[in-house]
Amino acid sequence: MVKISAYIMILFIISSVMANSADVTIWFGNRDGSPMIFRIDHREKVPVWIQTDSTAYVAAVHIPLASDNRYIAARTGGQLFEPFVNDNPPPGFGRGWDSVEIRKPIENENNRTSQGILGFCDLAGTPNVPLHCVQPCQVAEFEMVTATADSLRGHMYNVFSEGFERPSGGFHFSDTLGVKTFRFEAHYSQVYFLFPGDINNDFKVDKSDVKALKAYIEQKKAYPWPLERGDVNGDGVIDGEDFKSLAGLLKK
Repeated sequence: MVKISAYIMILFIISSVMANSADVTIWFGNRDGSPMIFRIDHREKVPVWIQTDSTAYVAAVHIPLASDNRYIAARTGGQLFEPFVNDNPPPGFGRGWDSVEIRKPIENENNRTSQGILGFCDLAGTPNVPLHCVQPCQVAEFEMVTATADSLRGHMYNVFSEGFERPSGGFHFSDTLGVKTFRFEAHYSQVYFLFPGDINNDFKVDKSDVKALKAYIEQKKAYPWPLERGDVNGDGVIDGEDFKSLAGLLKK
């Protein structure tokens, strides 16, 4: 009796896992779970990554992303990648989906703004390459402008969530005819708002940061996390030019 009960329990667990498994996994931001690094009052990008089950060939999508207005001041569109836009399609396929666009942002009563990607693969004519990524692939990126609130500097927040839109609603992934709907699982990166020039992470910029930056450049110490904290001028590297920018911050 105990063995039968244990067997039934194992079957129940397996069936539950199978029932809850996703056909489509989507990431907004970094796939490894690390936070995105944003500057305040700055144009930033949020990559959109997709991975599908080996049997999922998606031909209709709605991918809405909502952002909290306390952290994101404006949504400015974005960019689409393969298979939505495809400059070199395989022989016999069209150059991207028949209809796909990044929709206009809309705001709701909860102080959040949403912007979605709405697309249809095969509406007529030459067939198009469906969304089928057994390995994660970047299909788009949203562009936005962060808020100017100085209080955000040096802190991490949950900025993003599932978007909203009428009549499209929330997430949608289906086949060409819309008969089969694919299950999804969504992940959202947190956002760390950079404090440029605060090399030693004490929430102020002073002469001690000059000493710390010098030590980093001379490789006497490891670079700070995030790397951008030492990249005072935002050019992607930590070098002597950052001393000039740090001096400018000290004068302020």
